[in-house]
Order: sequence, then C-alpha cells, then structure tokens
Amino acid sequence: MTVVKFVKSIYNGSDVVALGELASGDTVALPAGSTIEGVTPTGATGTGNVVFSSVLPTGTVVGTTDSQTLTNKTLTGYTETVYNLTGTEINPANGTIQYKTLGANTTFTEAIGDGQCVTLMLNPATYTVTWPTITWIGNVASTAPTLTASVYNCVTLFQFGGTLYGKFEGRV
Repeated sequence: MTVVKFVKSIYNGSDVVALGELASGDTVALPAGSTIEGVTPTGATGTGNVVFSSVLPTGTVVGTTDSQTLTNKTLTGYTETVYNLTGTEINPANGTIQYKTLGANTTFTEAIGDGQCVTLMLNPATYTVTWPTITWIGNVASTAPTLTASVYNCVTLFQFGGTLYGKFEGRV
C-alpha cells in the first residue's frame, strides 16, 4: 500500500508563494490504491479526487490497540473494573477492585506486576487468611493486618521494583 502525505501549494496566480496543510474542502487527486495520513476522506468529486471534510490533529495518532504516552491529558468517564474474586489468585487483569467473602481458610496467590495495583475488599467471616509474600507498610511496618469478621477490610496491594507491598486501608 502506498502512503502519501500531502502539502498544498498556495499560488499568487502564476507562482507558488507558500506551502500549507490541507484544510476542510480541499480537493486532491489520488493515485489508485493510495491512502492518506493525517486526513479523513469523505467522498469522491470525480475519478481519483477526494474532498476532505476534516483534518486530523498533527502528531502521531494511534489505533485502539496501540500504546501511546499521554502527557497533560484529562481522562473522563473512566471506571475501575470491580471483580468478585471467586478463586484465590489476586490478578489485576480481572479488575483493579476485587472483593471476596471467605467460605473457608484461604491462602491467596497473586499475579501483580510492577506498576500494577489492586484494591481488595475482604470479608473473612470467621476464617483466616494466609497472604503471599508481602512487605506491609503503614503504622506497624512488616505486619499483616488483623482482619475483622463480618465487614469488608480494605487492603491495597501493589508491586514496585519486584516487591509486593500491602497497606491496610480500613474497614467498611
């Protein structure tokens, strides 16, 4: 596939006096099978001609499955995924907010990578929890929280530098 980038020439009647970017309403003749980067074609005006109704912003535009570094952007309408943890593996791929009411003594495992975080809402009922290797942070360093039965105990787990950290946030 041929990719063609276009710049329009601005004439004073007989000479090119400047170059500019395509704008809405501009018409360009295209070779057969060509695509155009940076503009959205909306209709043909004749054989091989396309009228552009919009010009995309400058810079690299990525698709929905590509990655891009966002700087000074505002995300709106973002919602965390909430997951009912039915097994024992805490995995952010299932959701970044997970909840579970224990039905037996439970040994958790985790699949949390560097830079990932999960908020775990845990109701231990009358059962005990065995945690994976965690460096606990907070008022009493290196101590797993004492969980209260019949309420949700909120624990944040995150990994940094290959170490899994945990912080007891409170009860709800």
